[in-house]
Amino acid sequence: MTTAALYLRVSTRHQADEGFSLEEQQRVLTDLAARRGWEFRLYIDPGRSGEGIEHRPEMLRLLADAEAGHIDVVAVVDDSRLARDEFTAAFIRHRLRQAGVTLATPTGDRDLSDPTDSFLTGMLGLNAAFEQGTRTKKMRDGLRATVRAGFWPGGPAPYGYTLAPDPAGSKHRVLAINPAEAQLLQDAAGMILDHGHSTWTATRTLNAAGRLTRSGTPWYYRNLAFQLKKPHLTGTYTYNSKTGPVSMEIPAILEQGRWDALQAILRAPQAPERQTKFYALSGFLRCACGGSLSGVWRKERGQRFYQCSRTASSYAPEDRCPHRPRYLPAAALEATLWTEIHALLTSPDRLRQAAQAHIDTSLADAPIRSTQRATISHRLDQFDLEETGVIRTHARDQITDSQLAATLDKVRDERVTLQGHLAQLDAWDTERRASRARLSQLDHLAHQATRNLANATPEQQRRVYQLLDLHIRVTPDCTYEISGTIPIHGPLSASDPGQLSTEAPQHPLTSLSSLMCH
Repeated sequence: MTTAALYLRVSTRHQADEGFSLEEQQRVLTDLAARRGWEFRLYIDPGRSGEGIEHRPEMLRLLADAEAGHIDVVAVVDDSRLARDEFTAAFIRHRLRQAGVTLATPTGDRDLSDPTDSFLTGMLGLNAAFEQGTRTKKMRDGLRATVRAGFWPGGPAPYGYTLAPDPAGSKHRVLAINPAEAQLLQDAAGMILDHGHSTWTATRTLNAAGRLTRSGTPWYYRNLAFQLKKPHLTGTYTYNSKTGPVSMEIPAILEQGRWDALQAILRAPQAPERQTKFYALSGFLRCACGGSLSGVWRKERGQRFYQCSRTASSYAPEDRCPHRPRYLPAAALEATLWTEIHALLTSPDRLRQAAQAHIDTSLADAPIRSTQRATISHRLDQFDLEETGVIRTHARDQITDSQLAATLDKVRDERVTLQGHLAQLDAWDTERRASRARLSQLDHLAHQATRNLANATPEQQRRVYQLLDLHIRVTPDCTYEISGTIPIHGPLSASDPGQLSTEAPQHPLTSLSSLMCH
């Protein structure tokens, strides 16, 4: 039996008013299915636009079912239900045609694989797209004309205003002052301009007095600032459309001069920034017990420390950090680490020594790789002989066509695999040569680090640690094992240390695992 997908879609109440309601679509299509003797499934996208399909879950489900072979026919009341733009309509028709599905409407069926039916369907889709474009343009032009005439284009009134009937008696509405909301905005502006309040203290005053938002929730300082920044409070509302802005005059809530003065205050910081304790090494330190070391401020000592996370009371006694001291003085630790890192980055000899150690390590398995290359090359040479031999065997009718094809496929698959291994070996050789070539750039790196990092701030030091991808382990005897990578060019050669990139280095050169400090 034929299985039909009945697709229903409606985007606006205007379509429902014009006879395209979901109920009407379902009635027409179920009657069609009953007359034709189809089994049917319903796919309904209520309140969905016909432009695009990514926001139409039922259309996506329909296409998936069609491609899975579960549907024979897709029925719609007209082609505009499928899509309202020609690209989307063509895409849907293509998917249905590939699935071998017929398109049906109350006016007849169309075989999408037939050139004549496909052409007719495409023309109907173009007509639907043209009608939608015309309707959209008329709506947009109508809204712009409405605003030019001084009327509200639609939607809720902005805060401080309400919608009122047109005094001239037209069907349009105009913006009028909402006395309570306008008074609240004026009072809030007065607190900030005349009494030195911030938006934060102003919201506290408003909320304490029970003067809440339109929805009845307390004010938040960002919400209040957002409302006070609205340009239309001075008496000119601008409607922005795709064809350009249109302005209309509305009653003013604030004078232009007071609004300008208010914006200058709102753009400035509302309060001095809180003094925070900066910890350049947070996230890079790990205790010997496995816990991370994070910055803490000990108020009784007035001093910064790094503390192991496993000292927290949430850990069972047997799981807590066993090492002493549990608090490491932050200033001394940061100075020690920065001195060591700075000394490394500004010393060409140390950089070259570390780089050479890395290269030597990477060359340790060079003989093995060379043997692998020789073995792979020899095997690739044998493939040509094997292919020739099996083709000759087939020519003597000693194997069948299927056996020939299977053997050739197996040989080709193995060749592709070995060629992939050979490409990996080539990439390794290329990187090894590049590593050697980059040794010549270490003098330049050291020169740039000497010039740029001499007076680095703690924030800039932290960015350097990020570039180096540092990992610092505090051992039980309070030494510091440091590991990381050195970027050869780019980040550390910036002319301004404040501009150091925090991106991962593209060419990590060497490990710092042998570097230790006390």
